[in-house]
Amino acid sequence: MKICFVFCANLVTSAGNDGVLHINILTRQVARLYWYVLLLLLCVSVNASASSLVFSKEANEQARKNGDSLVQDKLSIALILPQAAEHGFWRIVEDVAFAVAADLDINIQTYSSVESRFSLLATVSHLLRQDKRPDYVIIRPYQGNAKSLFDLLNQANVKFITLEDTDFDNQDGIIKYPTESYPNWIGEVVYDNQQGSQLLLDALMREHQNAYPNKPINVVGLGGNFNSVSKQREQILMDMDAKQKLQLKQVFSTNWDKQVAQDKLPEILRRYPQARLIWCANDDLALTAYQLASNQQSQPYFIGGFDWLPGAIDSIEQGKLTASVGGHFLMAGQAVLRIAQHQLAENPQRYQGALEKYSFELITQTNVRQFSRFIKRKGWQSLSYQRYLYHGVGLAPQRLSITSMLNLYNELPK
Repeated sequence: MKICFVFCANLVTSAGNDGVLHINILTRQVARLYWYVLLLLLCVSVNASASSLVFSKEANEQARKNGDSLVQDKLSIALILPQAAEHGFWRIVEDVAFAVAADLDINIQTYSSVESRFSLLATVSHLLRQDKRPDYVIIRPYQGNAKSLFDLLNQANVKFITLEDTDFDNQDGIIKYPTESYPNWIGEVVYDNQQGSQLLLDALMREHQNAYPNKPINVVGLGGNFNSVSKQREQILMDMDAKQKLQLKQVFSTNWDKQVAQDKLPEILRRYPQARLIWCANDDLALTAYQLASNQQSQPYFIGGFDWLPGAIDSIEQGKLTASVGGHFLMAGQAVLRIAQHQLAENPQRYQGALEKYSFELITQTNVRQFSRFIKRKGWQSLSYQRYLYHGVGLAPQRLSITSMLNLYNELPK
């Protein structure tokens, strides 16, 4: 305002007695005003930038004091899980992933998808159309959609990690291994289903032999569906039968539905009354099997499954179920750790150990109490996960497992 006032005053005094404006004087005044205004705008811009910078630093400092950082500075992950709210397993998977991300100061958001390849593609397409895309996606592909899904993520230049060992319908060799056919596919988290099935079966057979030392081990199985997870787990039953370690009567598909198991099992038990060992593809099926088998005869059954559901752990404590294998609810947490490790690497290369499968862990009546306490209290929410990352010095960190987490949890102040 002051500059404009000075300019107007000079303009008036520059006019002659006849009111005619001297053009050359006017030109100089206009040029002077232009430079004054330009200088003023520059000062305002510098002051505004300085204020903004100070605010940003103060906000970040305050966020650090609160154990956080500004949202816009955080790494972002989209976790896409099956829409199976009735199945407690996926809720635990989600909870562990959020605990790891919170400790590592990473933003994570869950998206649900109906368990079909078409729904999953639609969910990912919608996610990638958002104004702010995630930096990484953690996803569990389905049979028949892997190539379309990977193409979509690769074209959007979004890095992703896959969960579980999925059949990629890979007859043409297009999908190979992480970073080979798709550079943005930076890793996969795969638990060894055959190792887990063998672990479970060995525990069930051991208890069967203790109870019936001179009797053959007759087995019936309650399988899942026909995906790779179920097939890999069931394959151990076939292998052990071929080795004459047991007598496999039949494996029944349930489509992971405990109601189907409830409908089929009475007939199964009538058809194979000598079968005292019931192998189940998950804990929901195992709990259903126990409810029905316990009403059949007074002789004990040896029943176990996968997932470490709270109800199954309680049943092991009560002597109802024999065993459960699990720990794979860490899968999304493992993926978050891999993403954090990928960010730490100065020159991110193909993941070391990307093809190494993770191992299942076993709960029986001998160790159930220590695991039960940790799982029921959601002990993973109390731990620091920095020690599972490699920061460039020292020994390589240990792998995340329930056993290692349990050891850390037991070291916490009571």
